Amino acid sequence: MTAAQTVQAFKNNIDQFSTARANDIDYWINEGIEAFVKDRLSPDKGNTQGFQANQRARDELDEIVKFNVTGVYSNGVLEYPALAYEIIANSIRCQTTEQASKQPAHITARARSWDWYNSYQTDPFVKPLYKKGRLAYIESDDGIYIFPNLDYDEVLLSYIKNWTPFNLDNDDPIPLKAKTHSEIARWAAAKYLFSIGNNDGAKTLLMQNAFE
Repeated sequence: MTAAQTVQAFKNNIDQFSTARANDIDYWINEGIEAFVKDRLSPDKGNTQGFQANQRARDELDEIVKFNVTGVYSNGVLEYPALAYEIIANSIRCQTTEQASKQPAHITARARSWDWYNSYQTDPFVKPLYKKGRLAYIESDDGIYIFPNLDYDEVLLSYIKNWTPFNLDNDDPIPLKAKTHSEIARWAAAKYLFSIGNNDGAKTLLMQNAFE
């Protein structure tokens, strides 16, 4: 789709359920892009080993998501990649020299908060901080802190890249493959319908996406 065709698809989706008109269409389509990407990256509810992206997600998102990138790690802190918009939750995996010869070769780190960490530090009755085969990481303004602080040989992560926002005036298209655009237009319309209280219409559009 061209940018104009995307806008028309967005409007057509809304017209099925409401006569209300969105004022800032670019905003809603960018909201739809973000919702689509995060939906594709949602963890499998049955997966307890951390983030995994299936091949469909990799094919659809390879223009906006970087998978399994080797990060810059030093003294317990992993640097944020310069192009990162958002780190994909539970995608950070670490390898020590000892672990490299085992399967899996990397151990997944779980996303935690500083409140969680401080609670562990002050309460001796909280369960142990590090479960067997389990690491933790905490995002902070100055980097991503990994616990325990070890001399890891390799730290991998996946992240959503910064993208050029959709803009009709500049004819900036959706920064994803064409086959995803209809679904994104539905996401955008659904987000708008939710915002005006038309939950039934929004849910119907999302159901259409689920069955596409």
